[in-house]
Amino acid sequence: HPAAVPDDTQAALFELCMYKLRVDSRLAEDICYCLDGLLDQQASTLPPEVFQPVVKVLLDSSETAGEERARVAILRSLAELMARACDECRPCMEPALLRLRLRVEAELAQGRPPSGPALDCMRALIHRLGAGIAGQADALLRLLVSAAERSNGPSGTGGSEEALRAAGTLAAALGTRFEAGFPLLWPALSAALASADEPEACLAGVAALRDVVAALGALLGEHALPVLEAVSSLLQRSEEQLHHCIRAPAVMCLGEVARAMGSATPGLEVILSLLEREATAAAAAPSTEGAPQKAPAAGARRSSRRRTCPSVPTSAAQEVRNDVLDAVLGAYEAVVSGCLRSENLPPALRLALPAMLHFACRHAASQGASTAVKRVAVKLVGALAAHLPADLAAFASKDQETKACITMLTLFGSACPSAAVRQFASALTRLELFRAEAVHF
Repeated sequence: HPAAVPDDTQAALFELCMYKLRVDSRLAEDICYCLDGLLDQQASTLPPEVFQPVVKVLLDSSETAGEERARVAILRSLAELMARACDECRPCMEPALLRLRLRVEAELAQGRPPSGPALDCMRALIHRLGAGIAGQADALLRLLVSAAERSNGPSGTGGSEEALRAAGTLAAALGTRFEAGFPLLWPALSAALASADEPEACLAGVAALRDVVAALGALLGEHALPVLEAVSSLLQRSEEQLHHCIRAPAVMCLGEVARAMGSATPGLEVILSLLEREATAAAAAPSTEGAPQKAPAAGARRSSRRRTCPSVPTSAAQEVRNDVLDAVLGAYEAVVSGCLRSENLPPALRLALPAMLHFACRHAASQGASTAVKRVAVKLVGALAAHLPADLAAFASKDQETKACITMLTLFGSACPSAAVRQFASALTRLELFRAEAVHF
């Protein structure tokens, strides 16, 4: 393996890989395996004067390679290089993105579905360029929407999922400047959310939508209602109709819309009802049933065939169940965080507080609850303690289980390395739970 090669030999091996790719792409897969190992060791230290010719060789080779597998291997190595390269190499990345964009545009103009690995490589470049992508943003968005809408072939060659994820990354890079692009992207996103029978395409749509919501924040505005309707419709499907790999991200998407819109969130009572239903269903689900695998992480290397979320042994059922419960807790925290920005708490949220607190405390105190779950619980309960101390103290005084959990969260949060979590825990400390009996709920 290249990692076992001495440092003083790696540079020569790197040059040899580039030479071999330049003169003969038939061994591209083997060469790229070697190159990936070298990138693990050297990518972050490549100076721009080395980075630029390496990128050119990879781009040239990906165009001249005779076999699809070779092109895929080369483009994936290029994406790895872009993701790992140092910041000094960023000025060299925009020309590479332009070249890839023109290539995909030409493929679409010829009626050919774009390459999924090429779109993944564009996504890596968009992420690295960040706000500097603004000059190509309009052309990129139109290209990605066209690729998502026109890709009907197998996932690895069609690129629908990759195009959606790249569009989400573009939104994250642009932030609120993406506002004008939402109407163009929404038809492709809504079509993906409606394709529950294609789990990976649906999952890519949910992931991209979450990126867009986080980027726009309150500027989501009038688009919040159709977004919530589409996500709610997805969650209304039964377990047989909606694969488990989609449910938890969709639940989080509901919360993120509420975080963005705050008290202006349309249909807040419907969101809270859906969250309560998801929590109840996940808590009641038998942990011995079969469960689906998690979908592969973004950027993971995947087959060129249509991907699905296949069944796995029963040991994963508990993990899937916990994923949904974690997502509900995160969504509740997002709802509360968004709504507490307003002076007046929405009536729907006040009505949901007892069920919300009961769930949060039970889940945070459950056996095996992770540190991340406890941190989210501290943020949720701490925010309520800061804004509604009397209500929270009175509720805890009537429910010993909740009282014990809040005490545990107070101790946990006070010792947390995160200053933000400690700040929420300080609000819990001021509750004085052991004297809360004098407060009336």
